[in-house]
Amino acid sequence: MKKRGKQIGILLALLLILVVFMFPVYWIFGISVKGKAEIFAYPPTLVPQVFDWSNYKTIILGQSTGFVVLGSGGYFNYLRNSLVAAGTASVLCILMGSFGAYGLVRMNMNAKAKQKMSFWIISTRMMPPIAAAVPFYILFRNMNLLNNLLSIIITYTAVNLPFVIWMLQGFFREVPLELYEAARLDGCGPVESFVKVILPLSLPGVCSALVFSFIFSWNEFLFALILTGEETKTMPVAAASMWSAIASRWGEIATVGIVTILPVFALTLFTQKYFVKGMTFGAIK
Repeated sequence: MKKRGKQIGILLALLLILVVFMFPVYWIFGISVKGKAEIFAYPPTLVPQVFDWSNYKTIILGQSTGFVVLGSGGYFNYLRNSLVAAGTASVLCILMGSFGAYGLVRMNMNAKAKQKMSFWIISTRMMPPIAAAVPFYILFRNMNLLNNLLSIIITYTAVNLPFVIWMLQGFFREVPLELYEAARLDGCGPVESFVKVILPLSLPGVCSALVFSFIFSWNEFLFALILTGEETKTMPVAAASMWSAIASRWGEIATVGIVTILPVFALTLFTQKYFVKGMTFGAIK
């Protein structure tokens, strides 16, 4: 009986945490489906009285109101920019980071030196983005890459690569060295052994690193604001440009917030099986 009560307490605590984290999302969704009068009603309504989907038509279908910058197909343009930039950078981080992490794990050096090198790599991720914003801007200006998605892809890859290397090290350490050596004895080369043996066994960790890298790139604002132009804006920059001191269309802004998180939600849902395994793999071992 005591054990059952403890389980119920844990369940209630988890439910409370879920409500706290999901309430802002629910509140934004509620604003996105409210009419203009209900949005500014006082006291505010917790549940929309009438579901009005006109904001979604305005944003997604491009029914411009003269204020919303995402009208006339802009939503899909900015969505494409974000998907290309975040997706490409995440894949590049995994490709380069997996080799870098495994090389660091199997490097023939003492544990203390490996620890120092690992800390040096992750320490570059601790640098405030504003400190690198101006150097990145000058670099890409001299390379004529401003207002080009390639500059965003390079920046996101450079910023997230240290985190991916640092994260994947823990998963690669759990793979027995004997498996790699057995593959070498069977005639596989170093790269083939890594791709065919080590990576499949570390797939949960790779998926976890991929999801985190994609989320970091998708949500990034500062570099996208500085390096992009009207044609290469990402969704966070486009959403921020909807705000105005004169007139703020809160319904449309909330709608953009909802539709912006859908790709990340879909990716996390698709990789949920591997993502959960990756988050618990090290602790279980």
